[in-house]
Amino acid sequence: MIMRDTAFFYEEIEDEKAQRVRITGAQYVGEVLEVPASLDGKTVAAIGKKAFWGCTGVKEASVPESVGEIGDWAFASCKELRRVSLPQRQIQIGRGVFRGCEHLECIELCGASSPDGTGQLLAAGDRLLQNPYLLDMAAAGTAEWYQKWDASLRKLLRMPEDEGFSKMLLCGEEDYGSRENNLDHYCAGQRKKKASAVLLRLRYDAFLSTELRRELTAFLKSHTMGCETAEAWEALTEEHGDDRSYYDLFEEAGGIHDKNREQCIAALGDSHTEMKAYLLGKTVIRGGDFFDSLSI
Repeated sequence: MIMRDTAFFYEEIEDEKAQRVRITGAQYVGEVLEVPASLDGKTVAAIGKKAFWGCTGVKEASVPESVGEIGDWAFASCKELRRVSLPQRQIQIGRGVFRGCEHLECIELCGASSPDGTGQLLAAGDRLLQNPYLLDMAAAGTAEWYQKWDASLRKLLRMPEDEGFSKMLLCGEEDYGSRENNLDHYCAGQRKKKASAVLLRLRYDAFLSTELRRELTAFLKSHTMGCETAEAWEALTEEHGDDRSYYDLFEEAGGIHDKNREQCIAALGDSHTEMKAYLLGKTVIRGGDFFDSLSI
């Protein structure tokens, strides 16, 4: 029997030990969704299948310690969802819980003492690596979990760029005749996804091996301005805007160098004026080579 308490719909869970309920839906949800720990005096122990599916206005969501189960597609298609707060303990996670959450940046673990960036990598493990086994809240932040994350990243990097294209066409996931049905566009998108994961891992490099670091930096150097393809540069500018830490990381990895520095600065145009000024300032410090090239 479905019941309602304020904005939430719920049903009782048959349990002899305690009075527990499962949230099945919600209404009038704003930008911040706070799942309650109890409803009508009963413990909220689960979030049901598709409970918050399609809540397009939600940008942040928090789940209480009482929840031990999140059903299939519970937060799917919450297209503006940026951050989710979950308890750091064993939680039964269903299929596609965050499917279609294209802007999910961080899955924060409440009370966690994990390495910096664990929350960002948790989100990326689902959004970019598409590995549901990385949504392990109890293990996240441990050396073993990082090893699994890196294994998934290696798998992504080695994946042929056209893999999945035929399946996408057969399943009709994109409109017929759209740009997304073009193989070159699809492959470029795959390279950009790889670059996004690489940048994030280098930014949050806990437990990152020297061998993998070399592989990641080599990927960035191969897909920057001046190369045959420049999806790593595109991922940097489109996803990290004016975040200096990522530009410094990209330069340290060899993505910005003396031969393409002018091209990179020019490519920033009027979209990222702060970073353009920053790179110009670094150029002056390096000896003014950029301005010397402009002299008559």
